[in-house]
Amino acid sequence: MSAALLALAVVVAAMPAASAPASAPPSVPAVVLLPLGPDGTTSVKQARGVAAQLRDALDAGPVAEGLCTLLSSSKDDDQQAERCRRDATCLGEVAALRGADVIVAGVIAPGADGLLVSVVAVAASGKEALRRLEVTLRGDAADQRRIDRLVRSAVGPHALRGTLALTGDEGATVTLDGVPRGTLPLPGPLAPLVEGEHDLLVEKPGFEPYRRPVTIAHAETAQVKATLLPLTSGDRARVPGSDIGGDGDGRRGGAAPDGPPLDVVVVGGVGAGLVALGVIAGTWSLLDALAVEERAEQQQLMFPRDSGLLARGQILAWTADGLYLAGLGALGVAGALAYFTPAEQQP
Repeated sequence: MSAALLALAVVVAAMPAASAPASAPPSVPAVVLLPLGPDGTTSVKQARGVAAQLRDALDAGPVAEGLCTLLSSSKDDDQQAERCRRDATCLGEVAALRGADVIVAGVIAPGADGLLVSVVAVAASGKEALRRLEVTLRGDAADQRRIDRLVRSAVGPHALRGTLALTGDEGATVTLDGVPRGTLPLPGPLAPLVEGEHDLLVEKPGFEPYRRPVTIAHAETAQVKATLLPLTSGDRARVPGSDIGGDGDGRRGGAAPDGPPLDVVVVGGVGAGLVALGVIAGTWSLLDALAVEERAEQQQLMFPRDSGLLARGQILAWTADGLYLAGLGALGVAGALAYFTPAEQQP
């Protein structure tokens, strides 16, 4: 009896472990790369050489990074490549037979300034190409970068990756595409990031949020410095309890608002004074003009000859215009100062 109970206890204890699901590794696409075909005046040797470069780039890039697996070559690869060329339906059938998720095939041909490589990526049992890609190899040091981008694009857009080096105010929190990424200063660049546009948000209490779209390019590091601007008193978020004992707007003791800044008062006063002087000069000029008209009526002249009075009236009129303009300008400056001066900087 005791032996049976012991055996039952062992079975019951083992049941949770047996029923616990095993964590499956993330699925990555299996890729088949068929030999490239020669086109035009290119040779089979050239096509095989380029195909070898594509395979090496796949191994060193997406395969090494765990973004895909590369299936081994088959003895029928040359025949299948020749039969299908770049026909999507044919290639989709070959991919299904090989147990691949994506099959890549293509041709090389002479280009205007190099060797033109044209490939097509087709899903298993697919009838249309997922992606059609072209690149020109020029025989220079940049060819490796061109091949790397070509094979990654064939695998999928997710294989094109870059990094983001972010600097800014210490203690600010970083969110990228809605996902928290830490606090500045970050231990290193944010990587890997899929090529394209990302939404960057940097926040810190007491500062305006820094929100910008950031464009990431493959194999490059985007440099961004997030400059945070202090919040003005009108924009500052209310902190619960900060207006205790005050008048509801953050000031304590119900004190009345302070007056305008000194520079606004000075400039505004100068402007008002200039306008007043303009009024005086204009009035004086008007009186001179009326005096001229009165003398003209008395002497029955169409054009009076009192040149001194006329000259003074003209000068006064010009002076009035100048004072008006200067005064209005000063008042405008005072208004701008009052509008743009942050509230916390006002006395």
